[in-house]
Amino acid sequence: MRLTEVAREDLHGRSQQIYDEIVASRGVVRGPFAALMHSPEVAGRAASLGAYLRFETSLDPKTLQIVTLAVAREWDCQYEWTAHEPQAREALVPEDTITAIKKRQAPEGLPEDEALLVRYVHELLRGHRVAPETFDRIQSRFSPLELTDLTITIGYYSMLACALIAYEVQPAEGVVPLLPL
Repeated sequence: MRLTEVAREDLHGRSQQIYDEIVASRGVVRGPFAALMHSPEVAGRAASLGAYLRFETSLDPKTLQIVTLAVAREWDCQYEWTAHEPQAREALVPEDTITAIKKRQAPEGLPEDEALLVRYVHELLRGHRVAPETFDRIQSRFSPLELTDLTITIGYYSMLACALIAYEVQPAEGVVPLLPL
């Protein structure tokens, strides 16, 4: 990592409390949160949003992981991909879908519901716009709550990817990187 990791003992007051909250919810301060601890308030707020999006979201686990993998691939974010590929399998994302996203073949060849998710991510991140027909189709599939959670998930994992890439945060020692760059 380009920045030195912030140790708990280097922090004071509210910053230590934020550090402890991240440890309590995630077990350890690592990855993007190790970098974000240089701004403890940002780290805490990002962790809080992430906890909602990962564990309390209105989205089903399969949808969440397809979107997260699509974002990680768009950013070529090794850390994010390596963390989420196994989670995608646990969420029963088909191996063909994981491979298609990894090889940049998606959305072609995916079942329509999965292709729609990848298309939504691509349009938002590549073109900075969502085509009316894509939005209409996604809006017909998801409630306003789900659509909001879906869209903010794309932004959240993009934000983390920016920090991970800028600070060159890599998977932990001994963890095999899973994304071909």
